Amino acid sequence: MSNCLKVVSLNTWKNEGFYQDRLKLMGDGLLDISPDVVLLQECFRCEETGDDTAAFLARRLGFECRYAPARRKARFHEQASRETESGLAILSRSPFRDEGFVVPLPSSDAGGERIALAASVVLGERVVGCVCVHFSHIGGEQAIRQDQIARSLLFMRDTEGFVPGILGGDFNCEWSSREADGAIAFAQVDCVSALPFLSVLDPTTPVPTVSGQGRQIDQIWCVDGKGEARFAPLSAGLCLNGLDPRTGLHPSDHAGVWVELEIG
Repeated sequence: MSNCLKVVSLNTWKNEGFYQDRLKLMGDGLLDISPDVVLLQECFRCEETGDDTAAFLARRLGFECRYAPARRKARFHEQASRETESGLAILSRSPFRDEGFVVPLPSSDAGGERIALAASVVLGERVVGCVCVHFSHIGGEQAIRQDQIARSLLFMRDTEGFVPGILGGDFNCEWSSREADGAIAFAQVDCVSALPFLSVLDPTTPVPTVSGQGRQIDQIWCVDGKGEARFAPLSAGLCLNGLDPRTGLHPSDHAGVWVELEIG
């Protein structure tokens, strides 16, 4: 059994911007990357039309899927206003140990409903806890965002099988932010954000990404407890951010991020 794990995180941008074409680009791109675990945010789902981003990408990869509905509201889709979801998903090449956990997070009317989706993946004799998140995007909600990060870390710290583990998604803040620092100190866990740890400092939004412009708000953290086995980031980078020459589209309005980890 390999000691390495390749993880990708991507904000899939709901049903915006030529959704069906982008969905195919995301599927093709993920196949090319060949990840072991995929963390997805803003997963569009509409029962009326049968559209389901997480299910489509799981089928495309041949992966198992854990999905959590969130942010239910009417959105314009297929030329009509329809009830839809913008949920979270974890896809895995290996089997899941559990059905997943939905962790309610502090929320506000302005920022909307926020949750974390957690599921543990069985890798041979090991279990790796994975938590997918999408924190508040509101500029003035630094305190709420810090609480959301801290609540996610506390779940990992206090739930068997999730430390050491992976926390990834759209943080809507950077690794160097006060929100991240405050949450880590409060939760009393050891964390490292894989991309800046490996000196990958490119922004993930806006797309197309330009070095030195924008922010790296899409992150994958390695979360370790005291005395636990460690995850060591080996390589990392941006992905799913190229322009498709046939359609003239990017897969999403965020770049994806990937990291290959060695399980200590």
